[in-house]
Order: sequence, then structure tokens, then C-alpha cells
Amino acid sequence: MRARRLVLVPLLVLLAGGLGASPAPAEGTDVSGVIDVSSVTDVRIEPCANDPADRCGTIDVPLFWDRPGEGEPLTVKFRVFTHTDPDATPRAPIVAFEGGPGYGTISSNAAYRFLFEPLLRGRDLILMDQRGTGGSSTIDCRAVQRGIGPYPKAVGECAEQLGEAANAYGTAAATDDLAALLGVLDVPKVVAYGDSYGTYIAQTFAIRHPDLVESVVLDAAYDDSVDPFARDGAAALARAWDTLCRRAGTCRGILGDLERAARRFERRPLVGTGIDSYGIERRVRLSGAFLAKLLVDASYAFTVYRDFPAALDALENGDPAPLLRLAAERGPGYGGGGDPRFYSEGAYAAIACHDYATVWDRSATLPERRQQFEDAFDALPPDAFAPLPNSVWLDSLYGGELVRGCLRWPDLAPGDSPMPTTGPHTDLPVLVLNGELDAITPLVDGIHAADAWPNGTFVPVANEIHIVGLYDYERCTSRIVRRFVRTHDPGDTSCASQTPEINVVESFPRTVADAPAARQGGRFDESTALDRRIAWVATQTVADAFHRWWNELFGGVGVGLRGGTYTMRGPFYSWDQPLVITFDETRFVDDVTVSGTVLWHRAGAVANGRLSVEGPGVAGRLRLSFPTDRSGDVTSITGVLNGRRIELQTARAWSS
Repeated sequence: MRARRLVLVPLLVLLAGGLGASPAPAEGTDVSGVIDVSSVTDVRIEPCANDPADRCGTIDVPLFWDRPGEGEPLTVKFRVFTHTDPDATPRAPIVAFEGGPGYGTISSNAAYRFLFEPLLRGRDLILMDQRGTGGSSTIDCRAVQRGIGPYPKAVGECAEQLGEAANAYGTAAATDDLAALLGVLDVPKVVAYGDSYGTYIAQTFAIRHPDLVESVVLDAAYDDSVDPFARDGAAALARAWDTLCRRAGTCRGILGDLERAARRFERRPLVGTGIDSYGIERRVRLSGAFLAKLLVDASYAFTVYRDFPAALDALENGDPAPLLRLAAERGPGYGGGGDPRFYSEGAYAAIACHDYATVWDRSATLPERRQQFEDAFDALPPDAFAPLPNSVWLDSLYGGELVRGCLRWPDLAPGDSPMPTTGPHTDLPVLVLNGELDAITPLVDGIHAADAWPNGTFVPVANEIHIVGLYDYERCTSRIVRRFVRTHDPGDTSCASQTPEINVVESFPRTVADAPAARQGGRFDESTALDRRIAWVATQTVADAFHRWWNELFGGVGVGLRGGTYTMRGPFYSWDQPLVITFDETRFVDDVTVSGTVLWHRAGAVANGRLSVEGPGVAGRLRLSFPTDRSGDVTSITGVLNGRRIELQTARAWSS
């Protein structure tokens, strides 16, 4: 799960790893309960610097739990957010597991506290950076972290850098680290929550140490598939795009469009300069493989689902700007040179190459592995990844690049083995939630994951993408999660079937003359045809910025598609404080500017805006009002343009 943030971001590529979500203990491992904490050689716990009520610290753990005297110990960092009400009856703490693999969990504490805040009066929140990530003996492999050279070569160099420790970072080892930490903290039981790859480690922990677990919540869960080619992911991608466009009614025939675009860009990539959400110019080479990554990235970002069909149409009509912007925002491949303590590409490789299935024999030589890989790929049917051609999927980040990324990873030591994908499942209460439009962890994966647990419950979430609990401003899935943690029963889950559809942009006109028109919505409306087009453009200008905040910008200053700026103010994780977007001559089309302010009152699920607009021979002021939950799908637009009274409506143009 390389890019997990809607944060989501770019964010989780376990698609290509063939991981299973129902791992079993490695052969010969004692998983009957808390492991022998005497193997923990150093414990440091103290009040946290920024909040003395919390506890921060590290423990040193064996490089290999089954060989505690071998190799240098690893330092594992943790933080305990102490329950906020000292008079509340203490309940089992919550342990959250981050995705990736490669993300540090502690740095995501704001997201977990936002989700679980009502429960934290009487529950501690325990966050541990998995070994190799965050502040836990972070893996920093230069080539793979910075995206230097072919991925398999960079991963091989990382393995060489790690040496004897290369195969010490598997998921099972991380769960044993946590078991040791709980022993040190004298914690008898926890609630395990995992998102994305975190669902894999959460299940591994529950299987290896069931006596330490009260219940489990899996947000965007994998099943126990072992297909390294990730054909289930490709099939989910096709279903998601077909479902999206069938409901939107604006991009019918999308699967044929995707196939033609992939073949076109495979032959002749789109080359140009894209301007991302921050206004940074980026050189773009949109190949077939990059297109495949972009399409899967829709699972992380509403912006891709929202913009891509109309952006492809705009390109056909000679306007590459919308598609180049999408490509600039998402990036072509792995690496990026960021701080490995936030996201470690090396940790991703070390975990994936240890745990996940391969199409070659791990004991084979490199030439033999390559031949086994080619033979397996050649044996696939020609439509294995439809609508994408096999060659395009093979070369993409989420398809072949990471499937063959471990070609140079060393074989496991005798007695070690890849994490099995089946194993003993107890009757622990387990809640599984997956988004309907998620190609990273498809609905079928969630169904199979829930079925694997005797007391598992599956909740599909309509019209949602990857990870549905952490960023739930509609207060649907987050309430289901909290209710399950309290009672072991999700209760009424009907809201999960009623989440609003993702709104797909109708078109990307270059001028207002080519724009669609808002419809008349009041008996006193005096608008002209041009006024109604300007109103549509103003609405889309706001929606365009809103979605960049949601998935790309996270605050700060952004730029309009055709120019101008907008400024975001307000915390990402808040119910009470509004998000404020201030527009300064922002342009969605070349000849209309929008200025003014929109306030999103999150607790009330409504956004209101006061805008001044100027178009060709037309100027005035407009007010926008729209719901941000499932209570309605209409935007109200009122005001005055050139002295004419405006009472108009458009379909809701944003997804929340």
C-alpha cells in the first residue's frame, strides 16, 4: 500500500505483492501468548516532550526473534496516548497499525485520534513504529528511496546494504515486537485496528498472539489471494471504472476508452509540462505504464475518478492541460526522496520481499528467476488484465514492476519461510470494511477476509475508495467502527450503502462559451444563457479546489486549472473548525475569474460561499450553498450578474 493517504496519497502497492490477509505463524514459532520479554535488552520510557501525560519510549528487540543472539538488536519506537478522563473506567487500549508497508505509525497519530476520539476517554491509544519504519531503526536505502534506476536493481542494492538483516523485517517479527512491548507495558489485551497493509499486520498479530486481542477492525482488508500478478486488482480496477461511469452517465464506454488510451500512450507517450496542485511545474511523460498507475491511483484520490474521463476527452479535443495536471499530481513511479522516517521505500521492499508470494523459486539463481518469471507471464491469457494490455500492466508500478521487484532479493535462511496465507483463526470479533471503488483492496478481498474469521462481519461501503474509516466526515463508517469497538457489534450499517456517488466532471471547457449551463431553479430567475454558464463555471472552480484539498493539497496555497490561486485554512482533522477556502481570481476556464470565500461547516455538513465573478462582459456576485453529506445532491446558486437576479441550480459537484 505504497500511497495510502487521501492522504490519501501516494500511498500502498500490496496489489502487486500477492499478499494474503490471513497469515499464519511461521513454522516453529511459539505464539501462545506474550513472548519472552527477557529478549528485550533495553527499555526507555519517559513522559512525552510535547505532552507529559503521554508516554514515549523505545525498546531494543532481537534482529531475529527465533535467534535472539544473532545480529545487532533493533530499536523500536512507541508512544502511548493516555486516556483523557482519569475518572473513566479503563478499557482495553487500542493499537493502530499503519499501511504501506513503510509508513511510520506514530506520525499518523492525528488520524487515529480523530477516528477514535470519543473512545479515548477511557482507552489508551498505543502506536508503535514497525521495525524499519518511522523511528524504529529506519531503513534508508538511497537508490530505492530516491527512485534511482530500475526498481529491481534498486531493491537489490537495498538488500546488499542490509546484509544479514535483509530478511529480518517480516510482518511476523513486527507482531512479536508488539507482543514484547505489551509485556513491558503490562497490557493484557488490546483492540487491534489496521488500515490497508495495517490489516495484514493486525491479522498476523491476532493469529500469532490471540490471547492479547479483544477484537479486530480491518479497514481496507486483503483476502488470502496469492496471485503475484495481482489479477484481482486489475479486475477490480475495471469494475470500479465501469461502475463509476455507469452511475455518472457522463463517461459510458470508459473501459474501451481506457484500453485505447493505454495502447496509444504505450506507442507514443504524452509529453508535456503539468502544473500540480501547488503550482509546481513538472515535466510529464505519460506512458502506458504511467497511465495504468494513474488509474489505480483513483483508489487513493477522488481527483482521478472525478477528472480523468473529461481530461481524456479534453486531450482528444486538443487540450492536454487537465490530463497533464493529473499526471503531475500523482507522479510516475516509486521513490521521491522524502524522509524515510515518514515513508521508507526500503522497508516496503524488505517486508514485501520477505512476506509475499513470487512466481519464481526463491532458491533459484537470478537468471533462473528471470526465466521462471517470463514463462509465467507468457502463459497468461492475452486479456488477463483487461482493459489494460498485458504489456502495459507488466510495466506499471502496481502491476509488473513490483511483482518482479524482488528478483534480486536474497533467499530466506533455513527454517525461515514466507508468511503463509492461511492459518488458525479464533472466534475473536472481527469487523471488515472495504470501499466499493477500491482497486487496491477490492470488495471481494474484504468478503474473503471476513469469511476467514468465524466471528467476522463484512461491511461494504458504497461509492468509497481506499480506507473508509479514518477520514469519515459523514460520520457513517467511523460510527460503525466505534460502536463495534465498544460492543463487538457494528449495529445498523445501512448508512454504508447510502454514501454519495463520486461526481465526475462533465467537461473541461477552455472558455465559458463552451461550458455546460446551470439550470434555472427559481421563479424570479432572470439569468441569460451566458449567466448560467458562468454559474456552472463558478461551481466547478469551487469543486476543483475542494477536491485538491481533500486528496492533494492538505492546506496551503493552490492554483486553479487555468490560473489564479486559492488558499486553504483550517485543520484537516476537525469537526468543529470550518475549512475556509479563499479564492483569488481563480480560473477553471480562461475567461472567468472567481474570488471570494467558501466555508465548509463540517459538523453541519454544509458549505456556503460568497463569490465575485467576472466573465466576458458579465460581472457580479454569487452565493453557493451545498450539502456535504448524503442529504442532497443539488447546489443552490443565487445572486446578481449585471443587475440580473440569479436563482440557479447545478448537480452537486463534489464528493465527501
